[in-house]
Order: sequence, then C-alpha cells, then structure tokens
Amino acid sequence: MARISYVDRESVPEAYREQFDTHLEISLPDVEAYENVQETNVAGGSRNIYRLFGHFPVFLESHREHLSLMWETFDIDPRQRELALMAGAREMGSEYEWQHHVPVALDEGVTVEELRAISAGEFDAFDPEEALLLEYASRFVRRDIDDELHGRMAERYDDAALMALSTLLGFYVFLGYTLDALDVDLEDPFVGWDLPGF
Repeated sequence: MARISYVDRESVPEAYREQFDTHLEISLPDVEAYENVQETNVAGGSRNIYRLFGHFPVFLESHREHLSLMWETFDIDPRQRELALMAGAREMGSEYEWQHHVPVALDEGVTVEELRAISAGEFDAFDPEEALLLEYASRFVRRDIDDELHGRMAERYDDAALMALSTLLGFYVFLGYTLDALDVDLEDPFVGWDLPGF
C-alpha cells in the first residue's frame, strides 16, 4: 500500500477530471492487440500515479502537459526512446515504469528478447548505436556520465538530441524515485524483469 493516500475521482475538481480519468484500455497480456499505444479516457478509472498526483490537480495537469510536450516535440526515434526509458527503469529498479512501458516498447518494435537483455544489462546484442544509448541511459541514472561517454554520444547525436534525451531521462528519474519513495502500487501483478509470461 502506498505511503500516502490515493485521491478518489470525486475529490478532484471537475475541471481536472479529464486529466485524472485516463488509463490504458488494453491490459499487458494483450499487448499484441496494440496498434498504437495511447491513453484513452475511462471514466472512474485512473493509474495510481495520477491518483497520487491528484493531491495537487494543477500539478497533475502540468505533469500530463509536460510529458505530452516532450513526447510530441523532442525529435527522438520512438524505438530509441523506449530503449532508453527501459534501461533507465531497470537501472532504477522501478517496477512501475517498467510495467507501464513494456507494452509501449513492444509497440515501438522492441522485442521481448531485447527487453530481457536490457533487464540483464546485456547490451552486446544491440547494434553499436543502440548499445551506446543503453549504456548512456543506465549510467545517467547512476549519475555516471563522464567526458568520455559524453564524447562518444556527441559523435552520434547533436546538442539538441542530447538535450532532449537527457531531459527525458531526467523526467523519468524524477518519476521513478518519487514512486519508489512513496511506495506506489502497481495496478496489476508485476510482469517481471524477465517477462516470464511473454
């Protein structure tokens, strides 16, 4: 159980309920049915992260807008985005982020075998650019970015791309550590780091 209370829908001012009433319609075992993972309104239901942020509805709205802005305007290849986020989630040990991004990653072309490799910290099976990206994301979480690693990244990504990638990772680190500190519950049983049900 989370260390602080979740907010009920009725407690959220009506003006913010659209932000609160969101959830994925399809459950994780049905990932093959995804054509394009997106959140859709489901009245009365919400992810626990939104029920948590519902304590401050203005922040909830800002959070959703900020996340949408990054996804829509940052010029990051969707597969590379998900590889980075999955590596970051694994490095943090954030079950919540891993759980919710498994279907997104699969929808963007990441395979179950690749997710298992990320979970095991085995990046050699990826092409050099993706292996470098996975290393960067993992070391970003550990606060272990040095000039040498930055230099290798700068050979492949321009300043704008590095800014976007680092900002995105930083945002998800904030989320992961917040969820961990407050012990936020998963809505469904954990899929597992090695995805045994897939």
